[in-house]
Amino acid sequence: MLHRLHHPIRTLTRTNIRPALISKPTIPPLHNFTTATALKMSTAPGEQFEVRQTSTSEDYTPDPSKSLPLSPARQALVDDIIALYSCEPTIKRVERYTSDCVYDDQFVYANDRYKMAGQWFALPKLFKKSTNERYQVIRSDNEVIQFKNEQSWTFKLIPKTATINALVSLSLDPATVDSDFIQVKYHKDQA
Repeated sequence: MLHRLHHPIRTLTRTNIRPALISKPTIPPLHNFTTATALKMSTAPGEQFEVRQTSTSEDYTPDPSKSLPLSPARQALVDDIIALYSCEPTIKRVERYTSDCVYDDQFVYANDRYKMAGQWFALPKLFKKSTNERYQVIRSDNEVIQFKNEQSWTFKLIPKTATINALVSLSLDPATVDSDFIQVKYHKDQA
């Protein structure tokens, strides 16, 4: 009797796997949608806003002279994120993230604002200081702000400073993308 049962994983072949079952849902570009549709999309969980990290090179060293210009609202968002990296957390800066946001880097995966806030507020306990050396915005559209970031971290217990270059991608909340207080649905940091 048992030999007639098929294990579902073993019976999958290249021809009978439906792409919808193996790929993540994606959010289509926002420029094709009405405000009502964008607001509806905004209620999708943060996990659905993961951006594919792409770069023209593996060198994440920023060149500020090549940085894309930002509107005042977008610059304020980037300034708040840089301040968080610089061990300057505040409640207002944490509110830059939606309640269902995701923070994803090589050390932490936090899938809501409270878990993510815990990380930002813990940084000053681990590091004596953190200094933003420079950054370069390489993408800014209705879906994502992406920038190369160079941050120097000085440890509290060890008299050492480490400088890390990373590619930071901020997937924007469709409901706030045109507001004065833009929020982030998915924050991805790849060093």
